[in-house]
Amino acid sequence: MLQMDMEWQWFSPVCDCSDISANMLRRHILLTAAATGLLVGLILTLITRVTNPMYFLWSTILILVLVPVVSAVVVRKCSMQRGYCEPSLKFLLTVAFLTEIIPVLGPIFGGTGAWSEFPIIVVLGAAGGMFWSLPTILWNQIRSTARDHETDVEHAEQPD
Repeated sequence: MLQMDMEWQWFSPVCDCSDISANMLRRHILLTAAATGLLVGLILTLITRVTNPMYFLWSTILILVLVPVVSAVVVRKCSMQRGYCEPSLKFLLTVAFLTEIIPVLGPIFGGTGAWSEFPIIVVLGAAGGMFWSLPTILWNQIRSTARDHETDVEHAEQPD
């Protein structure tokens, strides 16, 4: 069990969750992931609508790498400064890149370029961030249920 925890530790969205209930942890994961996805959609839409620097391969790659990194770092810094939670940067980067690839790039590249698409893309980014955080929420739920079961078994085996 310890080996499996060590493998998935990089994906844990909150550094120290010993004093946080499972419901609170789920809320933290969902909100930080939604904020990351929202920023990915917002920044990428603004960049492509205001000034489209994606004519050259190097500038396209630079934009597609920098937008998720900036979004993840901003969400991490803001949530830590506000005392909300301490999300893992690896978790936020994973959510940001997956959100950029699946729900955001389709409307960005396939859309008409009208400003009326702006709120739709931002909402898609937030929804994508929440969607990509679901595996982490499920994993934490399974892990906490297994820990609770192990604790119950240990208490039952102890003689009075």
